[in-house]
Amino acid sequence: MRIITADLINLMNLPEGQTPEFDAKWDLVQKELVDHNSALIENCHPSIKKFVDAAIFFECPVHCRSRDFQNDEYQLVIGVPNTAVYSLHYEIVDDVRVLHHKGAGFDDKDKAIWLYDEFHKIENHYEHHIVFSDGMEMQIPFIFFFCRKQLWFED
Repeated sequence: MRIITADLINLMNLPEGQTPEFDAKWDLVQKELVDHNSALIENCHPSIKKFVDAAIFFECPVHCRSRDFQNDEYQLVIGVPNTAVYSLHYEIVDDVRVLHHKGAGFDDKDKAIWLYDEFHKIENHYEHHIVFSDGMEMQIPFIFFFCRKQLWFED
């Protein structure tokens, strides 16, 4: 993540991080992310614009993070409890980079949830940076992306 960094997430989750100075910094970071997204969606693929505008995945459980090596595709499955399941599909153009963060903002003992994400334009493709509560950060380079909504189902 470039705007909402792992260090910032850790600081946010420390008791000493809860200060007026931190709150002011967080407000600036939120504004920077809004400005970044506004500039990005002016000339991006419509699926990215729709996804950024929806902003629906904050703190959603993650059910699957997988790669189809035969088709150069990547998929995430995110569930909004009692509402819907979303499948995110990427036509990737390079290896998906995976980073692992540790600290007060990350807990790898519970089921992973989606914390924050950012899209970035990189020359002739995009990258979707996603950080999860278990400390995993994924940087997915892609040329095509879509999100499919399905109804929530119970066993």
